[in-house]
Amino acid sequence: MAVFNTTTIESQILEAHNVELQNKLNRAQSAFTDLSNYDWNSTGPMPSPINWTAPTGVVFRFDSGASELEYAGTPYSGLTPVQKREFFQYLPKFMVACMKAYDDNYNL
Repeated sequence: MAVFNTTTIESQILEAHNVELQNKLNRAQSAFTDLSNYDWNSTGPMPSPINWTAPTGVVFRFDSGASELEYAGTPYSGLTPVQKREFFQYLPKFMVACMKAYDDNYNL
């Protein structure tokens, strides 16, 4: 006798949404943690704070004394849905800006 899948399409949609939101939260937290722990070849920690202005004019901020990256003066967890979309749109460029700041700080 065949086993029936009792999960509804609606439940699958909700679960996929949960996974998507958790992945975004993990990505934002991972970016902060990675910057906080970065120490290339024991050169030294990521300088802090680092501010970078996105093309929209909004400022990203890494501060090692905080617990999250900031966007528009607000920690990631407090951003609006629109701000979160912008946050992820520019997050890779912010990470590159942090690497440039690291290189400048340590004359690499």
